[in-house]
Parts: sequence; C-alpha cells; structure tokens
Amino acid sequence: MLAAIAKEHFTSDRQFTRVEYLGNTSAFIDGVIRPDCAVEVESRVDKQVRGALVDLLSHSYPKKLLVLIPAHMNDPKKTKEQCEGILNKFKRPTDQAMVVVLKGTGDNREPKEDEKLLRAALSKLDIVQSKP
Repeated sequence: MLAAIAKEHFTSDRQFTRVEYLGNTSAFIDGVIRPDCAVEVESRVDKQVRGALVDLLSHSYPKKLLVLIPAHMNDPKKTKEQCEGILNKFKRPTDQAMVVVLKGTGDNREPKEDEKLLRAALSKLDIVQSKP
C-alpha cells in the first residue's frame, strides 16, 4: 500500500533500509520513502514494537513513520500512545515522527480506510499531497 501511495519513492531495498550499530552489526527497517522518510510496519506485541522503534529512531532519515497493524496488540490505542511518547522522547530535535494505527489486519482487510490513514500521515509529514 505504501508503494502504491509513494510510487517509485518507496523502497525496501537493503541499501536504503540498513541501520548500522556498533560491533559490526546492522538491522533493517521495513522501507523508506526517498529522500527522507524511514518506515517501520509492526503488528506484534508492545515489547516487540518497542524494539522496532530503536531501529526506526536509529535510521538516518529525519522523518519517521511507524505503521501499526492491530493484529496482535492488546490495546492498539495504548500502543500508539506509548510509541508516540517514545518517539518524541528519543528523536532528534530536527526529526519528525508519526504513528498510524491501521483499521485492517491481515485477516480483516480495510484497504480504503487504511489508504486514507496512510495518505493523511504522509501528508502531515510533507511526503505526499493529500487527496481532495
């Protein structure tokens, strides 16, 4: 869905999604929207989502988008609030960060609603123009 919205600017190519850590280790986020937005998509429990935030925050791009799929979360609203708090606490002062909770899951898809949510978030991050 992100690829359909951001078109050729979205990539999951490891060349762009790599996050380098000390000790000669690296991780990979789910994708980027070139030239400046790092994207992580998560559907897991809170503890695992918090771990993914470290990778997202560590990516060099100044805009951070966390997309939550409410498949395995006990309370997606609380997960979102927790993630926003973490992002705001640890992001660089010049970074922008957003968290979006999709309506659909892998078992219960809501493509039209989810596309609206993603477009709105990307518009707020000044990545794409919002559809009228």
